[in-house]
Amino acid sequence: MGVMLWLSLTFIFVILEIFIPSLITIWFALAAILTIPITFFFENSKIEILFFFVLSVCFIIFTRPYAKKFLLKNKENFDSSMIGCKVQILNIIRSENDEKIYEVKFKGAIWTALSNDLFSIGENAIITEFKGNKIIIKK
Repeated sequence: MGVMLWLSLTFIFVILEIFIPSLITIWFALAAILTIPITFFFENSKIEILFFFVLSVCFIIFTRPYAKKFLLKNKENFDSSMIGCKVQILNIIRSENDEKIYEVKFKGAIWTALSNDLFSIGENAIITEFKGNKIIIKK
């Protein structure tokens, strides 16, 4: 089938993984790049396709779970363990309405926070829940 086909498939699978990060097409890309040396030893397209297929299946079954676990290890899961943590009010965005909007510092990043309580800059608040990418706080 040829080196150019497997290089093209590698490129296509890498691009797909960039746009659709599912940790699946990257294994096809790896299998395609590893199929290139096979083209030099065997000039049979059936052997190349079989080698590509077997490698792809092996990578997905045996390697994907470990890679996924490794990649998700550092991902912060904002769940009930974050409720009750303190945040510091950095800026008041809107305080006229019933639901006031603030900028707060949490885990080293700036977040948008919503509250019915009135806070001043520098004051600490307690996290009560997360709503999407916003923190709900109270005094």
